Amino acid sequence: MNSSSSKPEIDDLLKIYEFCNSKSFNFNKKVYGFLVESTAPINVGDKNHDKIRFHCWENYFPKDEVRDSKINVTSNKIAKVAEILNDSEDPEIVVRIHGYSTSEEDVIKSYYGMINDINELQKSNPNKTFIFLGYRWPSEAPNINNIFKALPTLPRLFLFGSAILIFISVGSLSFELFDKISLPLFILFSPIIFFALFGLLFSTILTLILLRCTAYFRDSFRATNYAVPDLVELIRNLDQNVLDINNKNNSTKKKDYHKNKLKLSFIAHSMGSYVTTNTVRILSDVFTDRSIKGEPGRNIGNVFALERLILVAPDIPVETIIPRRANFLQSSLRRFKESYIFSNEGDVILRILSTAANYFSFPGSDRFSGYRLGNLTVRHCKAKLNYGVVNLNVLNNKEQFDCLEWLEVRSSDKSYDQENRILKDFLNLNNSRPETFSKARSITNKFTYFDCTDYEDCTKNANPKVHPVGLALKKKALNFLDYVWLFIKHVFFHEIDTHGGYFEEKFSKELISKLAFLGFDGLIGVHSHKEQQPSQLLTHFDELCKKNQIQVVLSPDRYEEILATNVKRDS
Repeated sequence: MNSSSSKPEIDDLLKIYEFCNSKSFNFNKKVYGFLVESTAPINVGDKNHDKIRFHCWENYFPKDEVRDSKINVTSNKIAKVAEILNDSEDPEIVVRIHGYSTSEEDVIKSYYGMINDINELQKSNPNKTFIFLGYRWPSEAPNINNIFKALPTLPRLFLFGSAILIFISVGSLSFELFDKISLPLFILFSPIIFFALFGLLFSTILTLILLRCTAYFRDSFRATNYAVPDLVELIRNLDQNVLDINNKNNSTKKKDYHKNKLKLSFIAHSMGSYVTTNTVRILSDVFTDRSIKGEPGRNIGNVFALERLILVAPDIPVETIIPRRANFLQSSLRRFKESYIFSNEGDVILRILSTAANYFSFPGSDRFSGYRLGNLTVRHCKAKLNYGVVNLNVLNNKEQFDCLEWLEVRSSDKSYDQENRILKDFLNLNNSRPETFSKARSITNKFTYFDCTDYEDCTKNANPKVHPVGLALKKKALNFLDYVWLFIKHVFFHEIDTHGGYFEEKFSKELISKLAFLGFDGLIGVHSHKEQQPSQLLTHFDELCKKNQIQVVLSPDRYEEILATNVKRDS
């Protein structure tokens, strides 16, 4: 399908708004920020949410674009982004995707705030052009709207019928207790039996209603059927527009996208990780052998190459970094040049809500396989409880290294050894084919892992210290009471955001932004501090992570790349 024939379709699927200047900061001329919003409704049958409410967002977007949909045409905005990409010498385009139960207001404020961080990055990289696309898909906060209106007839009859019968049973039981001497024993206990049966039926329907109120499965449906296809169309149209613009240029301005691809990176939070990985699966050429065998290619479409993937508290199975047939995402995860995971043992949203909800749908035979990737942690038993790049000495000494031995999912139940184990033991490599181990390295070792369980932001001289995602208890493993206290502080007091606090404080925000736009070599300053050796830069990065109490397992690929960059730089 050519770009002209796709215009009506993309105009119906998406709305794009360009972030405008604010009083707090002015955009750099080489920094561009856009909100890309899916027009899919929250509920089937609702009118399309085809524009943003002006009175709420007047500080974020140009007034005319918000007020007049005829001015703000999606296909024209895509053409503008494509033109920026094609005209820029060294562009970096990053797409950020939010997660489950995120309101429109929170999404826009968070995306808008990130542009300030991007401005700072661009100042130290004046030759680069940064394009930020904040993707908003139709997620909803937990609510009780329409819970009875949408309830099917049979469950509704069961719910109200069982409630009435429970009331009658309780009344009958109370009556018979006063006159139990004159009644047979089986009549005395029959109301109790009826109460138990109808109570079970009532609680079953009530559980379904509560699951609906959490909006988790509803968001899963929208992520699968709206978020993924709409994001695919965005990238497909952007790819075609860049190609069309380039083909119209004369020979002196035309770029060779066969050799020099545009770097496409993603920041995905929570359920947004599911949206991102499945988008990449669709965009990839599934008919090539490289998708299944060997190293899959990074190229997407005509002009893009997958550069960096940052998964923050990913709400996808821990299975996704374990190499075997059940891993349905390994082909898409392996396509990126650089990959990073930010996780937290005390993430109560993933640990409690997500694992409980996925118990109904994920085909796992034990509790371990039901855990999410955002619950993955650095193994404490490999080394004492320390922080920083925990495998730096191993890499410096050229020792054999495998991330499988350094990662685990911890259990608060210490007696349940099957659940609290490292990934290598879970793979049971001793009983696997010889090639399984090398294949495991090709997937698991691609990632760099940031365990933020004890993260304490030290960029501010605050007292007490700021703990964005947890309690920073410095324990080998959290216990049941720790999770209860975390849940209370997260849900009721709003003092800690165990699931999204990574985007709130300075150090973690800088890590995410620099990794997305500059990569790991840009994060540690390989190009900015040419007088320092990579070992010195890695040591400084190690010290920063220690200071902020973050444990890092550095990918061997990243380590080797830093050394190669230094050799190239010196030559």
